[in-house]
Amino acid sequence: MGRARGWTLIELIMVMLIIGIVAVFIGPILLNAVKAYDRTQITVNTYAKMRYAMERMAREIQAVRRAPADTTDFDIATMTPGTLTFTKEDGTQVTLALAGTDLNLTYVGVGTGVLADRVSALAFAYFRHDGATAAANATELEFVQISMTISDGTTSYANRTRVVLRNVQ
Repeated sequence: MGRARGWTLIELIMVMLIIGIVAVFIGPILLNAVKAYDRTQITVNTYAKMRYAMERMAREIQAVRRAPADTTDFDIATMTPGTLTFTKEDGTQVTLALAGTDLNLTYVGVGTGVLADRVSALAFAYFRHDGATAAANATELEFVQISMTISDGTTSYANRTRVVLRNVQ
C-alpha cells in the first residue's frame, strides 16, 4: 500500500509564514495606493466643482444687460466685493453671493441654488477697459474679475477669472 497524500503540518506552517511575510511587505504598498487614489478623487471632484461654479458665474455675468434708462450703463443693482446683483438680457435679476460656505446663485422671484459648497472666499473686482479699477457705478465697467477659494477639507484651492462683458459700448 502506498503512503497517504496530503500536506504535513510543517509544510502548512511554512506556507502560512511565507504568506504572512509577503503580506507584511505588500499590505502597506496597497494601503498607500488606495489612499493616494482616494486623495486624487477628492482633488479632482473639488476642481470640477470649482470649474463648474466659475464657468456658470462667467456665463451669467456675460448676459448682463444695459440699463433701459441709460444705455451707457449696465443694469447692475449691487456691485460690491462680496455680492454682484444684476439684470440679465431676458429681464431676470441675478444675485451671486457667498452665504456661509455656500456660493449661491439667486434668480429673484424664482429661487436660490448652491453653485458650490465649502467656499472659503469669494471676491468680485470691477475694472475699466484700461485695467484700472472701475468706479462704484457700472458706467465704466468692462471686466469683472471673480476670485474664489474652495476647500476639500484639508487643502484649499484658489482660482481667478476675468469676465468680459458682452454688451460693451
